Amino acid sequence: NHLADHNPNMMFITTFIGIYDPSTGEFVYSNAGHNPPYLLSDKIIEIESSCEAAAGIFSDEQYTKKSLVFKPGDTVFLYTDGVTEAKSADDKLFGDERLRSVLSEHLHESGKTVMDAVLDEIKGIGTVRKKALLKKYKSIEELKAASVEELKEIDGMDEKSAKSVFEFFNKK
Repeated sequence: NHLADHNPNMMFITTFIGIYDPSTGEFVYSNAGHNPPYLLSDKIIEIESSCEAAAGIFSDEQYTKKSLVFKPGDTVFLYTDGVTEAKSADDKLFGDERLRSVLSEHLHESGKTVMDAVLDEIKGIGTVRKKALLKKYKSIEELKAASVEELKEIDGMDEKSAKSVFEFFNKK
């Protein structure tokens, strides 16, 4: 409510918040206008959420709390629209279908392997740079938070490649 009530520039944020209880496997979550995450289990499942407004638009918005129970080995894949709106290695819009396709090929693999597969699709990355990125950044969120200058410090990463990686994960 505070964001909406003190927001003369009409700025807003999309967010997905989740809390995982490893003792029960329960995952309680709420979504405020963010891309729906995927559950990688026996199959790829778009995590159901209500179509609620982004935070900061309405001061009295109520967000629905939902839950699901993970099975051992399940993984949640969170991403931003910067992934689906980026150009892929073949210079086409990455898109939701392509993301689901990449994820479905890696259902029972580690988070690092899934991230590696998504990075394989980025235009101009290459194997050496990808390995260096995976060594330094342990999650997509860490990689997304990196600046172009920080990315340029990676072995083999020139300015053009650093900008490409940055734009892929921070597309506005």
